[in-house]
Amino acid sequence: FSGEEGRELSRLSVEFAGIRPRGAKTESRSAPANQLKMIAKLIAGRDCLGVDDDVLVVSHSDFARTLTPNGNDPGSSGSDHAWGGNSIVMGGPVKGGKIYGHYGSLETATGLDAGSSRGRWIPQTSVDQFGAVCSKWFGVQDADLAAIFPNLDRFPDPFTDTSTNLDFVDFS
Repeated sequence: FSGEEGRELSRLSVEFAGIRPRGAKTESRSAPANQLKMIAKLIAGRDCLGVDDDVLVVSHSDFARTLTPNGNDPGSSGSDHAWGGNSIVMGGPVKGGKIYGHYGSLETATGLDAGSSRGRWIPQTSVDQFGAVCSKWFGVQDADLAAIFPNLDRFPDPFTDTSTNLDFVDFS
């Protein structure tokens, strides 16, 4: 864990490593369960302190894996690098209870599968759009978003374009 103290904002960054769905390695299968336990403890602490409305928990990666395996041997095959991962956002300011962004079909070799027939989907929501929404809640000014997310202007505005379906945080 590492923490940073800002003027009015405290930020705690937690990095999870070791999640690699390759073969039958026990450590890679237990890692997600251990990480979820850590997140549960963070949430429990937030609730005990009564700061639910002041905490935004963001779990995100722009990295994903293909849906289908890269071989036939369950002991040695796994999945390959892909795009289109999911993110989870929790906390009092989250307008919860639904899926934001766009969740496409999980059928391979159709729609947004990037030609591999392996489940390597082209994302419909950019990392820049998602990051901009979270960053704005953390206090980043609109004028600074373009410097932090230099590709943001290549996508529909996540704050004004309702087609992005990214209105997941209450900024009040």
